[in-house]
Amino acid sequence: DSTSDPALVLDDDDDNDGLLDHEELGLQSSGEAVPLFISADNAFELFFNGIYIGQDDNWFQAKRFLLDLTDGKNVIAVKGIDLGGPGALIASLRLPSGELATDSHWAYSNTENLNWSAFNGTLINPLIAVEYGDIDNGTWWGKSEETFAASDFPADSKAQWIWSADSENDDQLFFRRTFYFTDPRNEDTDQDGILDGVDAAPLDP
Repeated sequence: DSTSDPALVLDDDDDNDGLLDHEELGLQSSGEAVPLFISADNAFELFFNGIYIGQDDNWFQAKRFLLDLTDGKNVIAVKGIDLGGPGALIASLRLPSGELATDSHWAYSNTENLNWSAFNGTLINPLIAVEYGDIDNGTWWGKSEETFAASDFPADSKAQWIWSADSENDDQLFFRRTFYFTDPRNEDTDQDGILDGVDAAPLDP
């Protein structure tokens, strides 16, 4: 995942636990189901923590899925499919403390790895996702108020439409976003003597 990809170092690891600050979202309630709103131009396949969740091919209207969060590490993996014109993916995970949305902290690859969607999977030659504008972008839902209203996407979302640098020609991409419910200011959240970045159960002392 992105913790081991030098190309994805976009911010610091202030507590020196092996996890970048944007990967550590702070402590959350364990086992809580939260909604994910997602769409892609033209289609997507969604996996969460290595489990297939669903797919859709109507980018005009976002799909809503409930995801069961786990303590410590969580992984969203998405296959994005473009059938012509610019490709793009957008998603918003509605957490109790805020939002985890598509932006340049997401990683992608043009090449399918056999374990790309697995919980401990990896991407081949991962790159940083390119942002193509927010929910008001006129290429997609920002064409009119009616178009956005029909999307069923949260109006307060900060999510960005993301894809590769070549959105016109890259027709299939594999995305991953890894995040942890650990304290970005504490290298050992559960105080068990193991750094969060290498602790298989970082909230289980």
